[in-house]
Amino acid sequence: MSLHKRKDKFCDTISLMNHKHLLETLLERLNFKTEQEKQDFLKADYDSGVLDPFLFDGMKVAVERLNRALELNEKVAIYADFDADGIPGAVVLHDFFKKVGFTNFTVYIPHRDKEGYGLHTHAVEKLKKEGVNLIVTVDVGISSLEALRRASELGVDVIITDHHEPNGELEEMEKLAISIINPKKKNDKYPFKYLCGAGVAFKLVQAMLQYGRENKKQWVLNVVDGWEKWLLDVVAIATVSDMVPLLGENRILAKWGLVVLRKTRRPGILALARKTGFRLTQANEDDIGFSIAPRINAASRMDTPELAFKLLATDSPKEAEDLSSELEKLNRARKAKVAAMSRKIKKKISNLETLPEVVVTGSPNYSPALCGLVANSLAEEFSRPVCVWGREANGTYKGSCRSDGSVSVVELFEAVKDKLLFYGGHKEAGGFAVSFENIHILQDELCQAYKRLPKTEKAETQEPIVISLADANTELLKALEVMRPFGVGNPKPVFLFKELNVEKVSAFGKEKQHTEIFVKEKNERKRAFAFFSSVEKCPIKDKISLCATVEYSFWKRQVELKIVSVS
Repeated sequence: MSLHKRKDKFCDTISLMNHKHLLETLLERLNFKTEQEKQDFLKADYDSGVLDPFLFDGMKVAVERLNRALELNEKVAIYADFDADGIPGAVVLHDFFKKVGFTNFTVYIPHRDKEGYGLHTHAVEKLKKEGVNLIVTVDVGISSLEALRRASELGVDVIITDHHEPNGELEEMEKLAISIINPKKKNDKYPFKYLCGAGVAFKLVQAMLQYGRENKKQWVLNVVDGWEKWLLDVVAIATVSDMVPLLGENRILAKWGLVVLRKTRRPGILALARKTGFRLTQANEDDIGFSIAPRINAASRMDTPELAFKLLATDSPKEAEDLSSELEKLNRARKAKVAAMSRKIKKKISNLETLPEVVVTGSPNYSPALCGLVANSLAEEFSRPVCVWGREANGTYKGSCRSDGSVSVVELFEAVKDKLLFYGGHKEAGGFAVSFENIHILQDELCQAYKRLPKTEKAETQEPIVISLADANTELLKALEVMRPFGVGNPKPVFLFKELNVEKVSAFGKEKQHTEIFVKEKNERKRAFAFFSSVEKCPIKDKISLCATVEYSFWKRQVELKIVSVS
């Protein structure tokens, strides 16, 4: 993030002597239509807000087939994506099987570099040879027609649980799969469309337990009512990590999942908290975003995703300690590689005379596993869709694309699908494979498609709320607690602090890559900071105005300001 000047605009001014007024302002910004909607949001009641899983099209069929597998002891494969959504989702099903005493299952997570995203034909063939009769996917499979065809030929049943956008092959896929559970299926009756992949897997477990109890199944007899709530720690990790809107059912799953996370019994999470230094008993969405998710993702980006799965699933404190140490090493290596890639690409882009509508860049030396991280930061910095590609170990050219919000990544890919070997994803992000011949024309093709596609108005940034430095205190943070968890759809409030006296500006961090500013207003003094921003980019003068979020540092036991912009 870079510090940047901000033009003064009209800002909401609020007296923080009345925190109720502040909360009303924040709720109004979320565009709730009625008082009941506001109350539902604030309460985030689990019993009334978590929806009936059987509202999903195909859930009944999926549950009956999975029940048959349990009763006949058929071999089942959990086939999950390799990221911080798919891996926790695999843990949800793993824990369910263990709880009901079912042991005849295996977990398959494709290697990000050697295999790539998706349900793969070779994996289906491998699982068939191992005696698998039923594959249940997590966070993957909605665009894997060829693998479904092969599974059908081999007599392997497939239940797809996914949340990615379906493509034009869905009709044929529904004929081949036992069931496809995906809230984004056209005309699906499930009211909430924005669950993450682990969230959909959780709904399958909910449905299984409900079905088992209603039908007095033997395998559910030793499972107490409400046991599934213990799975919400990993569901919350996935929901926050996958950047789905933290509204509606997602808000409930994330909020109560954080409660479970603070009480978690998982040795892996306990070890990770010790290793990274965040306070598990006070964990929030920021700890997931900055401490947990990057280390889960580091497993597949730098090595094998099974490391992260084992960390979350293990019952062994010793194994958890070893795995957390390994993931910490991988995460440090990942940071260094991403930083080097970003520097090279930014330098390359800065030398362009004009920026194209869609930036496509890459190198055969780049790991596709890291391209999404780089594309994300570039899309934010240059305010346009960015695709970054690299070459896998097997020679395949793959990449990731991130949108600035003006156009859907999936629609972009659809418009140039004849130039791609594979594509998939969400409106905001996606992945693709491309031949070496088409790499060189992909930018032109995407730019032409971008011009033709309808544009989405970018969401306006909420104006900051003007407060004094003294009002940025623990009482304010307590008042804001009811709005948490913050994230997509419910952004953390930004406050404007006007005309602060600057006492000191300095760099901090191991490589001095972050900036801190000590500011004062009357008798109040606070530390403001910005990550990955050089001191040189800060307008140093006697007085500055800051747009910032208000944070509490448990290390320093004080309230601090996380800078959004400086003027």
